[in-house]
Amino acid sequence: MNTPSPHRVRTVSLHIHVGQASEALRVRKHLRETWDGLLLEQLQRAFDKIDVVNQVIRIPKLEVRLRVMGNSEWEKNLPRLLYENLTEQWSTEQAQGPSSSSNTAYTVIVSEAENRHAELVHYLRTGSLLWVAESLAGVKNRMELVARGNVIDLVSGLGAETDPASVLFRLLDLLDEPHLTACITSILKLYGEMTQHSDVIAEINNLFRSAIDLNRYHGQRFTAEFLATMWPHRNNPNLLLSWFQSHTFREERHEQMWAQQLWQTLTPLNLTEPKPLGRCPDAPFRDPAANTLPSSPTTQPELSVEPTAQKYLPVAPSGFHLTIPIPTSPSEPALDMRTAATPKNAPLPFLLPVFNVGVVLLHPFLPRFFQTCGLHLSPSSPPPDTMAHAAALLHYVVTGEPEVHELDIGFMKILLGVDLETSIAVAGGLVTESQRTEADGLLSAIIDHWKILKNTSIHGLRRSFLQRSGWLRKQGGSTRLHVQSESFDMLLNSLPWGLSIVKLPWMAAPLHVEWAAS
Repeated sequence: MNTPSPHRVRTVSLHIHVGQASEALRVRKHLRETWDGLLLEQLQRAFDKIDVVNQVIRIPKLEVRLRVMGNSEWEKNLPRLLYENLTEQWSTEQAQGPSSSSNTAYTVIVSEAENRHAELVHYLRTGSLLWVAESLAGVKNRMELVARGNVIDLVSGLGAETDPASVLFRLLDLLDEPHLTACITSILKLYGEMTQHSDVIAEINNLFRSAIDLNRYHGQRFTAEFLATMWPHRNNPNLLLSWFQSHTFREERHEQMWAQQLWQTLTPLNLTEPKPLGRCPDAPFRDPAANTLPSSPTTQPELSVEPTAQKYLPVAPSGFHLTIPIPTSPSEPALDMRTAATPKNAPLPFLLPVFNVGVVLLHPFLPRFFQTCGLHLSPSSPPPDTMAHAAALLHYVVTGEPEVHELDIGFMKILLGVDLETSIAVAGGLVTESQRTEADGLLSAIIDHWKILKNTSIHGLRRSFLQRSGWLRKQGGSTRLHVQSESFDMLLNSLPWGLSIVKLPWMAAPLHVEWAAS
């Protein structure tokens, strides 16, 4: 839909039963063409009727089964029937309560504040979003505000995390200077007699802030690793020495210098056992169900069309499942609305909205581009710094922005040969001036090779093609990317290289691209 919606749907599955294969293809085409304009509009209308103020309703699953009369009627009646079914289901839910409805048995109503806090904590732990917003800039601003208003609470929960360094790295990336100082000070004061050494705390703060100002990525990493990993073991001289030695001999010369300065600052101190770190609040952070929240309203449906099939696809939590048996005989009943619960641990259909997917256009040029920029990717796991650097470079190529957060690079992970769930900690300060020049040169070369673009600017190429949204789905053993179409996609007919299959040297499996020329 063209207008932003407050509603989020993570997955959509449409399953249509028809009598003939040819009819199945026609139905599939019709639903793809009308999804945004008709069916999604009815979803929004139905959800708009739910009257909540400053609250968020999490509905793990909605399933609608409609039986419509004949081939001549279903296209006209489907939007209306969908709207009526959804509004009827929610009216029943309100009247009888969640416990009496098998369809929404796990429905939860939370406040906006709880929902935003859960969104932030999920990002701090995973580097990904609970759902896709209509604007990445909007969700970044929202998380920054929540992080800055809850620094102390978030810090107190580090002791419960399995990877506190990564959590802290992402938290530092969301903080401005005053809140950065408050965060570092709060962590230092959790440990015994450090509260009596305000001068040392101030000196450490200055060191960390200077490091982050000099190079955001390396400064944040150094700060996060020290605070999250080193302090609990500071009374063990061997571990202390080992940590500092590992940083003294790192390739990054700034980290060598920071480690030496920090060692000199800490050497005179004689600290006692640390205070125990607190744990994160139980709700909504530790509840697995809280990690399943609604997603983008513009999620495209994954269509599964089978002639006369009588089985139904499993439904993902926070998903919408519409089953439409289209009869071949007019004697069948006109409408049969049913709802059915899906087991909580049922396998999930994979359909994930992603941003900036137009970077796939550049795939023939990426190996040489990375090599020119001094990065060497291989099928074996490259060092974390290399992955972070490559992701930041791709982000700059697509957006022209040197500043980057991990939530910006979701699709970049696929092109780098790792899963979306793989954490790649990124921040500003990774892309050098010479590499920005190389990236701009790459885009100029693309325009030169793609003759029909003629005098298109680099900015125009980014906005028209590279900054495109899309959807990833698993199909068999492969990953498929469906790119959201635009009117000027007709220019893809003149693209001088292939696009349907992308297999870079460091990727274990190919990416199949569905990008139709309008």
